[in-house]
Amino acid sequence: MFGKTDSNNLVTPTSSPAPAEQQTQPQASSTPQTQSASTGSNFISKDVSINGKIKLAGDITIDGTLIGEITSKGVVSISNNANIKANIFASSIIVSGKVDGNLSATDRLEILQNANVKGDIKTAILKVDPGATFTGSCQVGPTVKVAEPSATAAPTKTSAPAQKPAASPQPAKAS
Repeated sequence: MFGKTDSNNLVTPTSSPAPAEQQTQPQASSTPQTQSASTGSNFISKDVSINGKIKLAGDITIDGTLIGEITSKGVVSISNNANIKANIFASSIIVSGKVDGNLSATDRLEILQNANVKGDIKTAILKVDPGATFTGSCQVGPTVKVAEPSATAAPTKTSAPAQKPAASPQPAKAS
């Protein structure tokens, strides 16, 4: 039902489906599985725009537009077509496109040729290719603490607006 896995571990469908009797029979694989339901690769294509938070356990490649926040225990790859306005927290981050936001990688952060990053960086290992643009501050080294955003922020209490006391009735004037 599925074709081969490319270098980014993305499964692509084959051009023609297998006959029905072959689809129901399990097939032995000579290569180990590189994906699982809980930690597989995810892809956001260039025609997709997201406004919000993404939290996942696996890897993700973004080719579209995202405004918000990304939290991953895997690798976050920002392709050259991507336009990201978000803070990113991940094990590893690879940027080829445009990111406006803070980047925090527990293992490694790579800013590839022609990438544009505006924001602060925290990571154990940083690689910046010639031709990449980075504007911001960075903390790099094995002792750098990278904190994941809090999963549940305490709700803020909003008090009801103060109400004006009701006007007290005026005594009637005697004539």
